[in-house]
Amino acid sequence: MNDAGRFLGAGLVNTAFTVVIYQVLLFWLSATSAYAGAWLVGLVFVALVYPSHVFKGGRTGSGARVATAIVYLLGFAIGLATVKILDTTFSAEHVAIFGALSITTIFNFVLMRVVLRGWER
Repeated sequence: MNDAGRFLGAGLVNTAFTVVIYQVLLFWLSATSAYAGAWLVGLVFVALVYPSHVFKGGRTGSGARVATAIVYLLGFAIGLATVKILDTTFSAEHVAIFGALSITTIFNFVLMRVVLRGWER
């Protein structure tokens, strides 16, 4: 399986957890706060799993894990802005996460692959 396939598989697991946590947190928190809480859980998953199991043959040391977390945090900022815009504009708090996931998935794959494997692979 290639990077994209492994990213898709790990991403589906992470996304399922993220969406469930987000929907549960909506009972107590705003859409943006629920999104932040869900992504915090996802951050731990990504930093632990992606360098070793998704982008095989790439960097796996502590620096790679920190870099992966930084990329994921940048994706978080992009996703948070997307959730806020969709919720504010369309009152779509329960579906806003899917718009954010669409945008951040592409961003995270491209940037994490570059960080962990470089441009040439």
